[in-house]
Amino acid sequence: MSSYALDFCIIMDASGKMGPIIETVRKAAKSFIEKIIKTYFDKGLEVEEVNVRVMDFADFATEGNDAIHMTDFLAFPQAGGAIAAAIDDYAYAGRGGDVSENGLEALYLAVKAPWPALRATMETRRILWMATSSPALPLQARAGQSDYDEYGFPADLDGLRAAWDAFVADSNGTAQLMLFAPDDPNWAAVAAWPHVRYQQIG
Repeated sequence: MSSYALDFCIIMDASGKMGPIIETVRKAAKSFIEKIIKTYFDKGLEVEEVNVRVMDFADFATEGNDAIHMTDFLAFPQAGGAIAAAIDDYAYAGRGGDVSENGLEALYLAVKAPWPALRATMETRRILWMATSSPALPLQARAGQSDYDEYGFPADLDGLRAAWDAFVADSNGTAQLMLFAPDDPNWAAVAAWPHVRYQQIG
């Protein structure tokens, strides 16, 4: 029987617009990890290793280099307390601009940041869970703002799609993005990509 390693990246909108739903999002983020693990166990599949990274994002125009936060990958359940604390600490700080945020940039960094290597003796699954109530700013809308240009963000959605496709290929086709986002043209474009499951919120 194959055993599995599950690597999660939890990405959350830290803007003030999340205020009305933030407790729901926090609970959903925490329970999602355990629900996925339980799904494997219920199918008789062995999960040997679980790692979780937590990210949040706002707007480079108001936050500069503080617009996006990211933890390292933390082992679950060994670091379960630190993961829960990261979700509570990062998930909502009332930051960001008035309407749209740099969510596409956060997704790009989540895809490009170092992930645990594929395991030689286990099947690896990479799962991104992203929740936002904000429309996504177009890529490069904050070009020239403090620290934005240092990250090498793509020029447009085609560049982000290319990064996503490369990430899926590097994950042996097993990567998935669970996207909870408002009705917005940029998020609608991401929702149409392969290996993305989308639910409208906000």
